[in-house]
Amino acid sequence: MTDPGSPQFMQTPTAVDPGALLALSDQHHARPVRPLGSRTVAGHLVKPYVIEAPGRTVTDEYVQTVLRVAADHLATAQLRGSLGLAVLLLHAGGDGDYVLVHTWIEG
Repeated sequence: MTDPGSPQFMQTPTAVDPGALLALSDQHHARPVRPLGSRTVAGHLVKPYVIEAPGRTVTDEYVQTVLRVAADHLATAQLRGSLGLAVLLLHAGGDGDYVLVHTWIEG
């Protein structure tokens, strides 16, 4: 067992590797952001935005797929206290595709 007074035990654990994060910033490219208006998805007013890395294009088919994924997540959001507002980021990145859904759960 590690001694609670030892320097190893006292270090704050982190899920982020600072060196890896800094290396990612070296590869940063400006990315256009495009709003898609607002939509109703699974009882939520959703504002979707598209972010595209150089050489990537988000198609209407991709948007519809992501809206279905978001609907699955938002269908249970009220159980977590969602107020019915959400932002959806569709990021076609250089190393993969990302979907981020943010809901408000407090006033």
